[in-house]
Amino acid sequence: MSPISRISPRLKKRLISSLVLAPIALWALLSGGVTLYIFIGIVTGLSLSEWLSLSKKLKGPETIILGLLGSVYIVVCILCFAALPPLFNIALICGVWLSDTGAYIFGKSFGRYKIVPKISPNKTLEGFIGSSLSPALIFGSINIVNKQFFDF
Repeated sequence: MSPISRISPRLKKRLISSLVLAPIALWALLSGGVTLYIFIGIVTGLSLSEWLSLSKKLKGPETIILGLLGSVYIVVCILCFAALPPLFNIALICGVWLSDTGAYIFGKSFGRYKIVPKISPNKTLEGFIGSSLSPALIFGSINIVNKQFFDF
């Protein structure tokens, strides 16, 4: 059995999405201007749609509160993102991808303790730890190598 055939369908979907979306995001970031703002508008719309669909899973007043707070949070983050230099944004996106990948791998490999099964039944404490450690270890390593081999 080849290593590719052992990859779960969900991970394959994530990998394909990343391979398609990464060049588009990089192009939009480096192009700047109207291209970047159109890209940011699309990402904001998709993020808000996803957040609102997740917050609807809750019942009661927390649904409205979480929906509104999450929406404001997403819009503010996207606006801040638009104001940052492209290289910083590229590093930020890489950090998010590393975090997401670390959460998935740690959660699938070691996940036992569910965090919020009502909202997202597959989120585990182990995935959260992997999500936190992955970008820290990679960016920390890059920083050590950068300081060791380059005089910046």
